[in-house]
Amino acid sequence: MPFTVLNPTRYLHSLTIALLFYSAPTLATERIDFHIDLSTVTSGYEGGMCWVHPRAGILPRETPTVILTTQELFVGGSDFYLGLHTFRTENLGKSWEGPIPEPGLARAIHPSGTEAVAADFTPQWHAHSGKLLGTGHTINYEGLKILRNCPIHPVYAVYNEDNERWDPWKILDLPEIP
Repeated sequence: MPFTVLNPTRYLHSLTIALLFYSAPTLATERIDFHIDLSTVTSGYEGGMCWVHPRAGILPRETPTVILTTQELFVGGSDFYLGLHTFRTENLGKSWEGPIPEPGLARAIHPSGTEAVAADFTPQWHAHSGKLLGTGHTINYEGLKILRNCPIHPVYAVYNEDNERWDPWKILDLPEIP
């Protein structure tokens, strides 16, 4: 009986995955020498508030500068986030400056007229522009309550190396998808 492929795309996809798993051990032959030191940037619980979503971006310099963003969470509510703060190190984490409130990453008025915050904010070096960019999305609030029916928009902000602050976050306008 001849071998018949009912779904060629699925077959090629499965074959590719199988070959990758089979060849993966032989691909990882070069050892990289590295060392990891664990350090605590901040600790503690401040009665009703805690720090969440710590994410770091690196400014590539002779000695890299690490910019870590984090957000205060009001523990009494569901996903009730305040504006972002940064921690900064210029000695690879031996010491940290912060938390530093970021006015540009604070809550702001959303185009819908509600109060919004940039959340899930992640800084990353963008080599083409030579800038540290942060991306995330909006969460909209009315008082202490999340507005679940409000549209969520992607947001971005640029880190300004001259004043060591984030520029105000902006909504990223995406094209309509047909």
